[in-house]
Amino acid sequence: MKTLVLFITLSFCLTPFSARYTMAWGSEPTGVPSKQVTAHPHEGLAQAVALFNGENLAGWHIDVPKMDADASIESPFIIRNGMLICRASPRGHIITDKAYQDYRLQVEYRFPSTPGNSGVLVHASKLRAYNKMFPQSMEVQLWHGQAGDFYCIYENLTIPDMEARRGPKENWGISENKDRRLQKLKDAEKPAGEWNTMIIECLGQEIKVWLNDELVNYGYDCTAVKGQIALQAEGAEIEFRKVTLAPIAKLTKTSQGLFHDDFKHRLADGWSWLREDQQAWRVMERGLEVRVQPGNMWGKANDARNVLVRPLPKASAAPLEISVVFSNAPTARWEQADLVWFYDKGNMIKLGQELVADRLTVVMGREENDRPRTIAIVPLDDYTVALRLQVVSNLVRGQFRTRYWPQWRDVGECDLPVKGLPQETEPKASLQFYNGPTNAEHWIKANDFAVRSLPAAADWPRAKIEEQTFQPGVGALSRRETRIALAQGFTLVSGADGEQPPGPVPQFDQTIHRHTDGSCGWTWNRSNPASKTVTMQGIEFCPLEFPLFTADLKDFKAELDIVSRLDIDRGDHTAAMGIRLASSPEPKAPSRQEILIWFDWYGKDWSAFAFSDGQRDYAFDAGASSDGRIVYRLQGLRGAPPKVNIKTLIDNALKRANLNPHATWVSSVWIGNQVWNVSQGSALANTVDFVVNGKRHSGLPRKQ
Repeated sequence: MKTLVLFITLSFCLTPFSARYTMAWGSEPTGVPSKQVTAHPHEGLAQAVALFNGENLAGWHIDVPKMDADASIESPFIIRNGMLICRASPRGHIITDKAYQDYRLQVEYRFPSTPGNSGVLVHASKLRAYNKMFPQSMEVQLWHGQAGDFYCIYENLTIPDMEARRGPKENWGISENKDRRLQKLKDAEKPAGEWNTMIIECLGQEIKVWLNDELVNYGYDCTAVKGQIALQAEGAEIEFRKVTLAPIAKLTKTSQGLFHDDFKHRLADGWSWLREDQQAWRVMERGLEVRVQPGNMWGKANDARNVLVRPLPKASAAPLEISVVFSNAPTARWEQADLVWFYDKGNMIKLGQELVADRLTVVMGREENDRPRTIAIVPLDDYTVALRLQVVSNLVRGQFRTRYWPQWRDVGECDLPVKGLPQETEPKASLQFYNGPTNAEHWIKANDFAVRSLPAAADWPRAKIEEQTFQPGVGALSRRETRIALAQGFTLVSGADGEQPPGPVPQFDQTIHRHTDGSCGWTWNRSNPASKTVTMQGIEFCPLEFPLFTADLKDFKAELDIVSRLDIDRGDHTAAMGIRLASSPEPKAPSRQEILIWFDWYGKDWSAFAFSDGQRDYAFDAGASSDGRIVYRLQGLRGAPPKVNIKTLIDNALKRANLNPHATWVSSVWIGNQVWNVSQGSALANTVDFVVNGKRHSGLPRKQ
C-alpha cells in the first residue's frame, strides 16, 4: 500500500525574532581584552564561535619568514574541501587576528598521510621570538608521538611531577637550548589518517588539555593569561576540519579512569564467562573477537553463549561510566552486540548495535524481573560504534558516537531496574553477543573497554523550559500547527496534513519543547493504528533572505546534529528534510515544487541510481514522488547526516522537474520527522545550522 506523504511548510516567513544575542570576548591583539560575555537566555550556556569558517581565512593572518624575501613562494595555508590545510613547507604560522582569554578551544585534526610535526599555540604575542620563527606562546604539541605535550616558548608553566616530566631542574628554560618540553600524562593519539579531537581550556593561569576524550595534560601558574591562537606548518601536511572557541568561567572537571582493557592478546584479570564456548571467542592484536551465535538475553530466554561479565563498584558510591567500541556488520534479524549494566539474567540495562527492521541501529533497553522494555531505537551510520552507559544514583543514560560524530550523542535515559533486588546486589559490566545468523559466521570485534568515575551529578534528563502540545480534532487538519520561536528565522513546528473523517479522534499526542541547555526536541505517539493522517514535527527555516532566487544561489548547506529515537519496533516514520520552491518572490506565492529528502525510514535500505552531494549519496524515489513533489532517499546507512549540500539537491530537482532557476525561489526549509500509523518516538536536536551564500544561520545555541 502506498501512503501519500505530505509535510507542512508555511507560505510566509517569520517576523524577526526580537532576541538577538551578541558576544564580546575576543579583542584586538593590540588592546587589553575585556572579559565580556553577554548572558545567554539559557542558563549556563555560552555560544561557541567557529574561528575557521570552512570557506576562507577570514579572521586569520599568516606569518611565514621565507615569504618575506621571496613573493613567489606560495603560502602553506590553504582551503581544500572545506578544511584548513597546513602544508609541510614553507614553515610558519597562521594566527588569529584577535586575542582571547578564558576559553575552551576545540580543534579536529589529522595527518592525512605520513604523520609529522605541528602544534596549537595559545597565549601567542611577540612574533618570531624563538629561532626567528615561533611566536612567544605556550605550545600544545600535535607532533606525532608527542601530541598533548606542552612546549614553553618564552612563556612558562608548572605541571605536577615537574622533574619526572621535564627532566633535571638545572636544564629547564623557555629559550633556545633549554628543556622546554613538559611531557603529557598519557598517549591518546589516533593513527595517521584518523581524526583527532583536541580540547584546550585556558582559564586564568591554568591550561588543561584533552585528546580524544582523555585528559593528557594540565598546567598552572602560566606566565601568560591571554593572547592570540596560532596553528603551525612545520614539516608535515596536517588538516583541520574544525576550530571553535567558547568562553568559560570554570575548568571542566575530569573523570577518573578506574579500569581499561584493550583486549590485545589477553583478557585482563577479573573477567568471567557465562555459557562459555571456547571455540567462539579469541583475543588478537586488534582486540577481542566473539562469534555471534543464535540465542538471546532479552526477556526470559537467557541462553546466549559467551556472555562476558566483570564486577563494578556500586553506583551509589560514585557516579560511574562504562564504555566499549564494537565493530560488526549484522545480517540476521535482531543480531546484536551489547554493552550491559548487569545485575542478573532478569535485570539489566543494555545499549547495543543491532539490526532492527533491516536498519542498522543503536538500541537501549531496560529489563526488570524478565520484563523487557525498549527505551529507544536510533539509526546508526557506521558499522563501528563507541557506546557508553553513565549511571548516577538511580539514573542511567546511554550514548554513542561514530567516526562521523566525534561528540557523544544521546540514545535515552531511564531508571535502574533495582526494584525487588536484594540491597546487597552489586552491578556488573557485561558484553553480550547474540541473535547471530545460523548460516554464516560473524565475528564481532570489541576493544577499548573502560570504567570511569564521573566528576559530578547527572545533568540529564534535560530540563524543559517551554513546551507546546498539538492534539487535532475531527475535520480539516490542513495547515494546523503549534509553534515555538527559536533563533531569528527558525521555528519549532508541530502539525498535521490531511482530513480526519468523523469517528474516534486519533491519539496524536505530539509535543515540541526547548531545553535549558539550548537543545530542543519533539515527541509523538500514534497509538491509534486506524489513523492515516500524516503528522509532522521539526524545525522550519525561513530567514529574512527568503524567498531566495535559485539563480543567485551559490551555496546552500546544512550542518546538523539531530537524533531520531523510536520507542517501539513497529510503525511508520521518516526523518526528513523538505524544501519548498515557489514560482514568485511574493511571501504568499503558491508552491511550485516540494523537494523531500528521506534520511531514515522504517524498512529496507534503498537501492537505486544515486548521485552525491559531496558528503553522501542520494537516490530519486519515483514511487513516492508525484506532480509537484520530488522525493530522494539517503543511500546506505541511515540517520540525518552531519552535513547536507542542499544546493546539489535543489539543482538536481530543478533539472528533473524541468524548472527554470531564473523563475524559481526557495521559500522555506523544514527538517524533522513525519509519522503515521502506530509509530511512537522522539527526536533531539543539538545543532541546526544553515549556510546560505556564505552566511551562517544557527537555529540553536552551541553548547560549551
